[in-house]
Amino acid sequence: MTDGTVSRAHFLSGSHPTRGWQAATGAFVALAVTFSMLGSIPGATPGSITAMPLYRPALVAPPTALVPSFTSPTPIQHLVIIPLENAEVTQIWTGAPYERYLSNTYANLTNYYGICHPSASNYLAMVSGSTFQCGTDAYNVYNTVNIADRLGSAGFTWASYSESIPNVCSTTNNGIYAQKHNPLVYMADIADNASVCDTHIIGSAAFNTSFAQGTITNYSFYVPNEIDDGHSSSLAIADAWLKAFLTPILNHTGVYASGAPSYEVNHTAFVITYDEGDTEAGYTSGATLPACEANYSLSQSTCGGHIYTVVASDYSKGLTVPMNACSYNLLSTTEWLFGLSSTGHNDSSYFPAFSGAFDFTAPPEYAVTGNVTSSEGGAPIVGAHVRTAGFSATTNSTGGYRLNLTNGSYKIVAGAAGYLQVSVSLNVSGGPVAQSFSLTLAPPPTNYTANFTVTGLPAHRSWKVTLNGSTETSSSSSIVLHCPVGQYGYLITGPSGYRVAGVAPSGMLRLEGTENFSLSLVRGATFAIEFHEIGLPIGSMWCVVVASTECSSRAVFKAGNLTPGAYAYAVPGRAGYTITTEIRGVPIPASGNLTLTTRGVVVVVRYLYPYPVTFTEQGLPPGTNWSVKVGPVQLASTGTTIVLQLSNGSYRFQLSPIAGYAHTVRPWPVKVRGHPASVNVTFRVAGGSVPFLSELTPQLPVGVARVEQLVIPALT
Repeated sequence: MTDGTVSRAHFLSGSHPTRGWQAATGAFVALAVTFSMLGSIPGATPGSITAMPLYRPALVAPPTALVPSFTSPTPIQHLVIIPLENAEVTQIWTGAPYERYLSNTYANLTNYYGICHPSASNYLAMVSGSTFQCGTDAYNVYNTVNIADRLGSAGFTWASYSESIPNVCSTTNNGIYAQKHNPLVYMADIADNASVCDTHIIGSAAFNTSFAQGTITNYSFYVPNEIDDGHSSSLAIADAWLKAFLTPILNHTGVYASGAPSYEVNHTAFVITYDEGDTEAGYTSGATLPACEANYSLSQSTCGGHIYTVVASDYSKGLTVPMNACSYNLLSTTEWLFGLSSTGHNDSSYFPAFSGAFDFTAPPEYAVTGNVTSSEGGAPIVGAHVRTAGFSATTNSTGGYRLNLTNGSYKIVAGAAGYLQVSVSLNVSGGPVAQSFSLTLAPPPTNYTANFTVTGLPAHRSWKVTLNGSTETSSSSSIVLHCPVGQYGYLITGPSGYRVAGVAPSGMLRLEGTENFSLSLVRGATFAIEFHEIGLPIGSMWCVVVASTECSSRAVFKAGNLTPGAYAYAVPGRAGYTITTEIRGVPIPASGNLTLTTRGVVVVVRYLYPYPVTFTEQGLPPGTNWSVKVGPVQLASTGTTIVLQLSNGSYRFQLSPIAGYAHTVRPWPVKVRGHPASVNVTFRVAGGSVPFLSELTPQLPVGVARVEQLVIPALT
């Protein structure tokens, strides 16, 4: 088969020299069927038959031809590709929390790039190894070898599942279905073969049905509609859709908790990627073969941007893949996973499989599944916890759970709020194990009393006690709190101008029965401990611990009217952020004791999120070494860019002197304000060497930056 480009219009007119009769006949059949169905197609009008497509309903149940083969040479028996739309990887960091979670949990390809703009060519590259039409999203049919050919020849099943597709084998845009996102329908041996197209270019309902039945195809190209993929909505909407779509599958909940669907998930790899970014960034994959289409002497002169790509599978957990990659590498990876021969295009040594996204050396895991029910009536217990050393699961809406364990002996413990725990010993030996639990209701806990009695309380004034996160305020001489047996933090505060005497105003107490505490209030100055938050988006919840955990969306938390003494505190961590704490510019630990003597204490809590700051130079001869220095860190490069990771703040920097060149920079200093930043450096020929830019006297720090584990203070 030879590669070539022929438009759909040419096929239908019969002008292709080898396919004219077939195409013309197909057009005649389409028109005849359309004419007979005009009354049943919404929007059809008499006399418009030449504009009507051949209507074939989108399939819900998969055809029997799509039952999968299980002869893959790797443990991956199923590959699902899910392309999303139009975002740079830097946008994922701040706008897509679920995709950030996936990148932290599974194999993250950190240097993955779109090939060109706009969408269609990047999709075509995923399935054929060629872009064909950089610069346009037009629908064309290409007579070329593709991944479906290679899969079919090797006995593997495949399908393209599209959301909102109006009918099977649809080649026209319709509402939020876009044919430009469905690359296999551009392939001539699919689009022009109704028996193939009708059973393989189908609706997404067939995907859900097949997966739930444990009969998903070996290769699935899943096409979200233009709302779910973010094209005509937003990154946040696409991220929320992806979370709802993938969470029950990857977590083995619902229909995926046991049986064939659960086994299927164990042997499925999901590739979540984007078609293109918002920039023209790219990379060079080899000495003479770059990824940008400009170097193939095509019309497109730019690359497709730095995009997000993650491989999620049981064999891809906790991996980072730093290799340069693009859609061509995805095609090579598909061929490698299934042991297929190359299409003969760009699935070559220049664009190898990203095999580092898989670890097949780990021992096999087997499913331990069952249900957790109540001993009184047998009702399922939702949200029960089943755990063993290093593994845990939470029961779903039917009380079911699943643990994936390697061969060995285990003690499995099941428990739930209000129930007594149950433990069993079991062995996993080369196959799945069924183990259910019946839990007995626990007797109600015994609460014990803590009596606090005060003397010296002024009339019409109040005092308060915090114990185990519960605060009681009173204007009488007694406060009574109740807690189960245990050890708890407490905090006692009086009215302004009165100190606590007779007991420590803060500390730990243990309740094992009724406990009585007597204290008095005496006149004296009281102080406050304040925590000031910097760096979180406005309105974000953050927490501190002073005797108990307090959370707020305000930038200041204050514990007032405190008696001089020592107070335990802690600032809990926050995913994705580095947290620093300081008092009057002096760093302190994130937890410990604060001592009040003659004045209050203000603790500044900084939440630091790193953003890339890209320095781009122009004017130096290729290969010239230059460097950027920020604080104590100096990074050098012989390329045109240097990238530092800096948190919010303002940074003064230095450039190394280059003999014979002067330089200008814009902007200087560089400011990071919640998103990536860039600096343009222009070198020009000068009469002599250029000294470093003067480093100005540091001012009040407003943030820090982390570059290769080093900390750089930001300056206002």
